[in-house]
Amino acid sequence: MNTASIQCTFDRRALVCLLCLAPLVASGSADFMRTQTIEIESGWNAVFLEVEPLDSAPEAVFDGTPIKIAAAWLRPVSTLEYIANPESKPWNLSGWSVWFAPEREDAFLASLYAIRGQQAYLVKSSEAFQWEVEGAVRHRSIRWRAGSFNLQGFNVDPAAPPTFAEFFAGAEGRVGGRVYRLLNGEWRPVNNPTLTRLRPGEAYWIYSRGRTDYQGPVTVHGLAGGALRLSPATGEARISIQNTGAGMTDIGLGVAGGSLPLMEVRNNGFDTERHPIVESTDWAGLAPGQAAVLRLYGRSPSGATDSADAVLKITANGVIQWIPVHNANLPNEGRP
Repeated sequence: MNTASIQCTFDRRALVCLLCLAPLVASGSADFMRTQTIEIESGWNAVFLEVEPLDSAPEAVFDGTPIKIAAAWLRPVSTLEYIANPESKPWNLSGWSVWFAPEREDAFLASLYAIRGQQAYLVKSSEAFQWEVEGAVRHRSIRWRAGSFNLQGFNVDPAAPPTFAEFFAGAEGRVGGRVYRLLNGEWRPVNNPTLTRLRPGEAYWIYSRGRTDYQGPVTVHGLAGGALRLSPATGEARISIQNTGAGMTDIGLGVAGGSLPLMEVRNNGFDTERHPIVESTDWAGLAPGQAAVLRLYGRSPSGATDSADAVLKITANGVIQWIPVHNANLPNEGRP
């Protein structure tokens, strides 16, 4: 896979946004939908699916596409110290799950029954095409397996993708020292991490030397189940945003979609003030290791009778964090 670019089509079926400027639309289940487009080459590709398809069955996800095989390393029962090219059928090893297109003779051997978001896959296509996948926005933490290679992708900002050296600078050498990228069906080492940039929608084999919870150059703390849940009583919640990179960084905030207006609550020393969060809000400059608390307030739109939700977009150091924000109905009248 030589390139993996992403386009997103923003909904409420009206806005169009290219290069991952977060197209989202609320579904009836309070999920926010985004269309991810990945450039698939003929042959083997290592992809990172950011969105979660509503119908997760592989037959539905790959319907109408030339993808014939999909494999995922889902249940690692032991460390993986050596990686194998896709044509050697690594899914025959423990820990792998695989799906074969129904027309293939080996389709009955399939063991992959759901396609999930925030997950890396090996996919084999009979021809090059643009793979468009509509799915829900999800936030999941990376769980590194120590002393092993990990098949992993990242939520990269296509407008300013970081180099591998920049992305892993804060990892203290535990991850990022050995990285392999799939090129023309073969895993090849990233030999120049200071110049080579990550690509949206692409997955890599990355070796973890020891235990780590490194999430990249920015980490969000205080989420529950991959989402931020506002208090139904006050409409507020707090998260901590930490610069886990190696240099100064500017944190940007934006509301990427949804019916719930979000505001930042600030204390000016005498009283509290609420400031609407809009796209590309410069929020804070943080030194390495420094964290800052974001205090959010959400208010249901006028006339709302049920829950209202939004998606908070956090940008820093070339990555994007998509945070679903959920709130039980908060009457817009009678609140401070």
